[in-house]
Order: sequence, then structure tokens, then C-alpha cells
Amino acid sequence: RHVKQQEKARWQELEYKREERQQEREAQRALRVIYEVDKLKTEASEELESFILNPEPVPLRQVLAGRMRPVPTVTELLASYKDQKEELQELMEQDIPTRALLRNQSLFQYVRDIQLKAEAVRVQPPQPQMVDLGRSRNRASHSPKRSSSPRMQNRSGGVSTMRFTK
Repeated sequence: RHVKQQEKARWQELEYKREERQQEREAQRALRVIYEVDKLKTEASEELESFILNPEPVPLRQVLAGRMRPVPTVTELLASYKDQKEELQELMEQDIPTRALLRNQSLFQYVRDIQLKAEAVRVQPPQPQMVDLGRSRNRASHSPKRSSSPRMQNRSGGVSTMRFTK
């Protein structure tokens, strides 16, 4: 009985030490996160100050990061591709007119339901935002105009024609 009590006391002591270590790790983790956030804030404020002092045509990192959109990961895309491939294989193997009859639907309604289901699970690519469209429009308006004439202009501004002699 005395051995069981010693074992229990030892186990409780180990459990207490484990909890203390876990709390220390969590405190260290929280301090690291706070340090990283402070570091990012400092970098952002320094970047903003340097931009105010020396404006450059290159946008700030803050602006670039603010325009980022969520994009599906490679894993998500591969999983979606595998699912669509399997569904296509099943669709090719099934007897569509019979299945439509079993569900008391017309053939066209059954096919339409299959199409709607496939569209619902399809992974959508990221769509351009209005900010992106506005930027490309501004670039196009500032591009130099090219002459539409098939004749070449020489450096003095005059038009030259090419002659071939035998």
C-alpha cells in the first residue's frame, strides 16, 4: 500500500511538472508571436516613413499584400481534379436514359441536374477585381501609339518606300 502511495505521489509530481513546462512553452510561444507582430509593425512604419521621404513608383509591400486574393492550393486542385475524373468515369459508365426513367425525369432534365451538380462542386479560378482592371486600363492609355501605316518612317520623319532592283 505504501508503494502505491509513493507511485501515485510520483505520478502527480510528474504531472505537475509537465503542466508547468506546458505553461512555460505557451508563454514563450505568446512572447514570440508578440515579438513578430511588433517586428512587422516596425518594418511597416519604417517602410511608410521611407516612402513619405522618398516617393518611388514601386508600390509599398503593404499595398501589394492588400491586393492578394485567396487562391486554391495545389492539394485542393489535385483533389478536385481527381474527383472530377472519377465522376466523369462514372458518368461514362452509367446508362443515362434508364436512370432518368428511374427518377421519373425527362432525359434532358436529368442531364441538366448532372450539369448543375458538376458546376456546384467545380473549383472556381480567382476572378480579377476592379482594382486590377483599372490598373490595366491606365497602362493601355499611356502606351505610345504606333503608326498603322505599312510604310516605314525614316529618322528625319519622312516616309520612305523600299525599292528592289534586279
